[in-house]
Amino acid sequence: MVDGESVYEGIVDNLIAYAPGVPIIQAHDVRRAAYCAVFAGAAGYTYGSQGVWSYSSPAPNAPPRAEKKGSGYGLPPISFQEAMQRPAGTQMQYLRALIESRPMLTRIPDQWLIVDDPFSTTDRIQACRSSDLSYIFVYTSSGKPVRVRLRDKIHDNLTGKAYKAWWYDPRQGTSTLIGQFPRTEPG
Repeated sequence: MVDGESVYEGIVDNLIAYAPGVPIIQAHDVRRAAYCAVFAGAAGYTYGSQGVWSYSSPAPNAPPRAEKKGSGYGLPPISFQEAMQRPAGTQMQYLRALIESRPMLTRIPDQWLIVDDPFSTTDRIQACRSSDLSYIFVYTSSGKPVRVRLRDKIHDNLTGKAYKAWWYDPRQGTSTLIGQFPRTEPG
């Protein structure tokens, strides 16, 4: 499965014509959809943006015009070249880099890892891990603290003598070590 059409950066989020005060889908909305889809088991994610689907370029020095209803929901048109330079469009490479940094074919969704999962859209937390328990990825769209379960009959088999926790910035594609935690034996 590939998530091929979930949200489009730069269009209104309720599919009505744009008017002042109507929310427009932002980069964080696109990242949330992409990371949650891939961590939930999707094989990929297709980025979309207002301006990309039409593959058009406004004529040089053309006066601004509103797109017809249904094509851009009343927003001014932009070229697909401009659309591909939007923040989320340039950030999708970091999701790919993260996923390819670990064995991809052993990745499985595992929401059990999340303690008190809110199951909401804006505070969504999504977890996945390797089937051999060599890594765990947890995505939180809000940046709120996350409690992760690391022990039970299955997860007591996590590998290594210590757990390393990293924070991955999906906007920059950089990692920061949060800390290293010694593994405690069950008992």
